[in-house]
Amino acid sequence: MDTRKTFSRREFVVKGTAVVGGLLTAGLPWAKVTAVEEERPNLLFILTDDQRYDAMGFMGRPSFLKTPNIDRLAREGAHFENAFVTTALCSPSRASFLTGTYAHIHSVVNNEANDPDPACPNFGQLLQKVGYETAYIGKWHMAPKSDPRPGFDYWLSFKAQGVYENPTLNENGNEFQVEGYMTDILTEYAVKWLSKERRKPFCMVLGHKAVHAPFTPAPRHRSAFPDAEIPEPASYKDTFADKPAWMRRGFTFGMRRERWVESLDKPVPKEVKRENWNPRAEGRINYYRTILAIDDSVGRILDALEKSGQLGNTVIVFAGDNGFFQGEHGLGDKRLIYEESIRIPLLIRYPKMVKPGTKVKEMVLNIDIAPTFLELAKAEKTSMMQGMSLVPLMEGRKVAWRDRFLYEYFREEWLPGIPMMLGVRTNDWTYCCYPDVDDIEELYDLKADPLQMRNLALVPEYEEKLKEMRSDLARLKKETAYPEGKQLGAPPVTFREKPERVEGCVLFYDFAHGDVRDHSGHGNNGLLKGGTFVEEAGIRALRLQNGGYVDIPSSPSLNISMMPLTIEVSVKPDSPNGVIVAHGGESQGYSLYIEKGMPKFAVRANEVVTEIVGTSAIKGWVTLTAAIRENGISLYADGKEIAHSNATGLIPANPHENMQIGTDAGSQVGNYRTPAPFSGLMRYIRIWLGERKIEPSAGQP
Repeated sequence: MDTRKTFSRREFVVKGTAVVGGLLTAGLPWAKVTAVEEERPNLLFILTDDQRYDAMGFMGRPSFLKTPNIDRLAREGAHFENAFVTTALCSPSRASFLTGTYAHIHSVVNNEANDPDPACPNFGQLLQKVGYETAYIGKWHMAPKSDPRPGFDYWLSFKAQGVYENPTLNENGNEFQVEGYMTDILTEYAVKWLSKERRKPFCMVLGHKAVHAPFTPAPRHRSAFPDAEIPEPASYKDTFADKPAWMRRGFTFGMRRERWVESLDKPVPKEVKRENWNPRAEGRINYYRTILAIDDSVGRILDALEKSGQLGNTVIVFAGDNGFFQGEHGLGDKRLIYEESIRIPLLIRYPKMVKPGTKVKEMVLNIDIAPTFLELAKAEKTSMMQGMSLVPLMEGRKVAWRDRFLYEYFREEWLPGIPMMLGVRTNDWTYCCYPDVDDIEELYDLKADPLQMRNLALVPEYEEKLKEMRSDLARLKKETAYPEGKQLGAPPVTFREKPERVEGCVLFYDFAHGDVRDHSGHGNNGLLKGGTFVEEAGIRALRLQNGGYVDIPSSPSLNISMMPLTIEVSVKPDSPNGVIVAHGGESQGYSLYIEKGMPKFAVRANEVVTEIVGTSAIKGWVTLTAAIRENGISLYADGKEIAHSNATGLIPANPHENMQIGTDAGSQVGNYRTPAPFSGLMRYIRIWLGERKIEPSAGQP
């Protein structure tokens, strides 16, 4: 068991800052580059998103998934069979991989957070100081920007989750759009960087967007597995009868903010029932189709290293940032302490140290990667790093090792139905409690009940075991400098916070009046920033050009979270591209825009964007109507539906960014490069909240 010295969080930060300061002076003896660079290996970290621990061909589940290149890593290296994350959520886990610390230390506690605490240097920063050339290519997903971060000589990334097709990238501070499929594009840049001549050892991180929702396979893989069927998980029909009440409430009424708040005055059902399992559900099969491009990427990387003569001296680490439910316990997503959520794939290939076909049974964590890289590079880890180097396990040595770890999860603002969690996972047991809600604990015997179906916290005979696990939790919190009493993540939501919701027309600008006053009665007046009111062919309208737009401040009546929404606007574009109206940004929001003359409607929910496009280019005046409903989104031209998608529904949280007419002034909602100004005429715009029937329109306000 790991019995290292413990520090308070303040001690962690102070000591870590001292180390960083020392590095910046380059005065430490271990900060010098060694004379013989070939003694230190190259380091390559391939990180996928939401890839389950068993979503690799050699694992045999599902039987139709074939990943020959990923399998090669396992065959020629080590498979860490018991690899876990300390927080099963994208941003906190990624920060833990990079810094070697828990979320409560590096401060990235949810997907809405900023970059890690500067006192927690990432391994790129530390490797630069000992002579490594570093690169970060792909998903960063910490703080709402794509700008280069410290620690990497070469940078290629994107904002937030990014998109699968035609992404906007940031290369060393320069933004541009690239046509193609994200996984392939990132691989192309990685191969190019790996193939260049260099005199220093390198460290490269390749962070894929895949396999994150919306599960979007590469075009070449969209018809893969035509006869695939996914068997019903043995735990699918878990009724939650002995699970915490928050799970039954959330599954019944919804865990997103508005649904959760509205459910707080309703009784919690004693159990939940599941629909019949669909073995051919397209979404689940697309999840595995999306992995195929990842496998292709691994193959291309291996080929590039082999061709350049670097394969034998490169440590390749392949991992996922967290697990993913595929129907276990009737769930999707991750976050919870159940096995499918916290376990990850982890493979390491390094022929000079790792015997082919090695299987490692020890319990390893995402926080172990940073100290592993530092030891391999002959560098010291900072005093605040909480992980353990995997080098002894890679060498096959028998060493004292951890047999349990602390698990933590912090509530997100938009998803209050999932509470804060603190738990312990040992070799044989799982324990979890929910400190900021009044609910039961969970306790599972993993040997007798690997599916985690019987909650022994409710069984009197296991009271002593429950006490033991509580004691373990207290000790692990102390060892990891957990900040007792500090609010981490969003606070609980109470019934008293239930908001008053407005339905009906909430915004109406009739530009024939020559102003941007709101005629809906809700006072949502705009601020005109460029643009003129004109009369053409007897029609009075607002002309926007040269980047002019209308800015509309946020207000309670424009709160679109979990509300049906209809936007209607009469326009005559002068240019084939531009945003007509946008509300929100890269996390939540919508955008009605034109691209190459075609009307498009984009909806972004929890950083995932869904877009629909009309059937023909706009010619002259047209009334465009965009609608968001529970069962999907639709786009209309003069009252006729021209596009629809069931892939998304209501927006789960109100956007933080203002609404604009004629541009997208903040972070992008759709797949375009902001600000994407509109040029042309507008007669009016109306926005309704609540259900509304779409009527044929002649373009009259």
